Amino acid sequence: MNVHPAKAEIRFRNQSQIHDLVRDALREGLRSAGMPEHHASASGLRAERVSEAVTHYLDGRHASGSIPEIPPKTPHSTIFSGRRKTTFTSRPIQPDFSSLQTSFTGYSPLDLPAGEEMLIPLAQVHHSFIIAQSRDGMALVDQHAAHERVLFENLQDMHRAGNIHVQDLLIPEQVDLGPAEGELLSDYLPEMQKLGLLVEHFGGSTFIIKAVPALIVGGDYKRLLIDILDEITVHGTSEKVEELRDTILSTMACHPAIKVNRSLASREMEALLHDLFSCRMPHTCPHGRPTVVRYSMDDIRKMFKRA
Repeated sequence: MNVHPAKAEIRFRNQSQIHDLVRDALREGLRSAGMPEHHASASGLRAERVSEAVTHYLDGRHASGSIPEIPPKTPHSTIFSGRRKTTFTSRPIQPDFSSLQTSFTGYSPLDLPAGEEMLIPLAQVHHSFIIAQSRDGMALVDQHAAHERVLFENLQDMHRAGNIHVQDLLIPEQVDLGPAEGELLSDYLPEMQKLGLLVEHFGGSTFIIKAVPALIVGGDYKRLLIDILDEITVHGTSEKVEELRDTILSTMACHPAIKVNRSLASREMEALLHDLFSCRMPHTCPHGRPTVVRYSMDDIRKMFKRA
């Protein structure tokens, strides 16, 4: 049984039986070697003969295949304590940094589209930016902006194909607007439906959101609808939704995109980078912000005054 929190020490449940078993095995070894126990009176001679007897006994057991081969003696001794292995040696130990290299080469380069530089995601900075190693340096990727770009182009492609996948809400959401916003939304309800937002007028300035594009499921639909109306107002009500399509789709892509302060597993980082560099315009989000900032090895050397 374990009696140490680090599992460095164990005790047998039947210690007396184990003791008797070892004692009897040693006696049997002494007898088979022709050395009765009472002949081993001197401590030095006893120790030597016991060693010989045990060796003889173990050799016999090994010949029968009941125990593994005992490794040859080495110039140092190794002690195992739980899961730790500590080696004591008289020779000075040379530092080995190969494990550090291994830790940074565990990821394989992404299968990125032709012409795009290979990136290896290594970690996150404050669960907001992905650190990736490139062939000639490194890159920082804004995970929110990158996911925005991916969702935006997916929505664009679906809209152009007239095939935006829509999901009905289990519980429709009610939105209460002001008179001006309500009138504006009433005018644009048919166009909203083409973009995958199924909104119905409930009376007065109250509307019901009944379905949304499947890509944005889980977002704040009330806030999304209000943000879309704000974009229409800013760009002028004289413009048609078709002309505002990309602006509205970018707003739709922003809401469900991966937020900052969200931890990503290595596979999630790999998938995000692969999807980003499969986009038509991977280097900016739909609002024009950069998704990737690159640093060459020359840039890094200059920062450390090594250039």
